[in-house]
Amino acid sequence: MKMSRDLGECQDTCEVGMIRFSQWLAVGLTMFLCQGLAQGQTSGSEAPSVGVVLLHGKQGHTPRDNTLTQITSAMSSAGMRVVTPEMAWSFKRLMDKPWSSAVDEINQHIQTLKAQGVKRIVLAGQSLGSPAALSYAAKYDDLDALVLISPGHTPKFFYEGIPFAPMRIWVLKNEVDRAKDLAQQGKGDQPTPFQDINVGGTFTVWTTPNIFLSYMAPDSDAEMSLTAPKIQPRVPVLWLMGKKDFLVSQGSAYVFEKLPNNSKSKYIEVEGGHFDAGGKNAALIVEWIQEVLAP
Repeated sequence: MKMSRDLGECQDTCEVGMIRFSQWLAVGLTMFLCQGLAQGQTSGSEAPSVGVVLLHGKQGHTPRDNTLTQITSAMSSAGMRVVTPEMAWSFKRLMDKPWSSAVDEINQHIQTLKAQGVKRIVLAGQSLGSPAALSYAAKYDDLDALVLISPGHTPKFFYEGIPFAPMRIWVLKNEVDRAKDLAQQGKGDQPTPFQDINVGGTFTVWTTPNIFLSYMAPDSDAEMSLTAPKIQPRVPVLWLMGKKDFLVSQGSAYVFEKLPNNSKSKYIEVEGGHFDAGGKNAALIVEWIQEVLAP
């Protein structure tokens, strides 16, 4: 009898525990959903007023790539709806379509945000995502602000070999010239292996000569110094770069000073390098967006 009573008490205790666990789980889930709604990360009856398309750098968008994590979190916490799409220069997709088509792809994500009720659109890019954002802004007139984080990818400098001393830079000049020769021979659309560089290392990318040139030719739309003057003057631009980044030696003259005049545009050099400058200064980025989009 005592054993039966003990078993019964144990069963009652377990049932109470399960009920309490279910209640705790329900409360926790409710808090999570409410927090998500407040941050603009889940759908709801009231859409966030600001949407951000945040573009990764070359060979990015992998499970180990956390370059954009802190930036995304800060923007979401400020009530912005953020999308971080995989672009044509990701690790998996590297150069799977021409630069112009890759830039057009950005518009799909912007239209999705608008369909969700977002009123103000910010386009942001890190490293290679920055020249892509500039190219988009030069082609489309639907942005409210542009954020360029640790801008990278400089076809003009790659081809001329300055201001970079390492011999690996000359690999790109040779590959651009080879791609031009193949295109002139009528082989511009044939898949071909090319050498490319990223973060000081070289690697092989399979693409066509024409696609390769659309990313790497010094006179292509991927060259920031050429696209900067073409954006709409009404669009303010934040240029944020770490003091340890390779392009910081060029200061604001290389690209920023070629942008149309806008009193809200800002050039900032911050602590950090190519990959961590954005994350370390995520709050600063959010503050600037809020400031330039304020009524």
